[in-house]
Amino acid sequence: MSDRQPLALVVDDSPVNRKLLVRLLETNGIAAHEVGDGRAALEILQSEASDVAVVLLDIVMPEMDGYETLAAIKADEALRHLPVIMISGVDELDSVTRCI
Repeated sequence: MSDRQPLALVVDDSPVNRKLLVRLLETNGIAAHEVGDGRAALEILQSEASDVAVVLLDIVMPEMDGYETLAAIKADEALRHLPVIMISGVDELDSVTRCI
């Protein structure tokens, strides 16, 4: 385990949303790292998983969306313990159920 403090990984394809979330987290004393897609998130988690304490994951993203990223995290034995908070403007009940 690293001596660095645990951090939140913010995954969103919108640069504005990422900046807002990172600023909010850091204002509350939580270190944050940001990436723009699910593939980049998985690369970070697989290389620095011990430093990531929570993932804030957007649902709607191009290429690898939040559903696929969440499934990959939960399918990986080394990562499945990580808490993932899904973030999205989608307000459909089916979307919420799919994440659960």
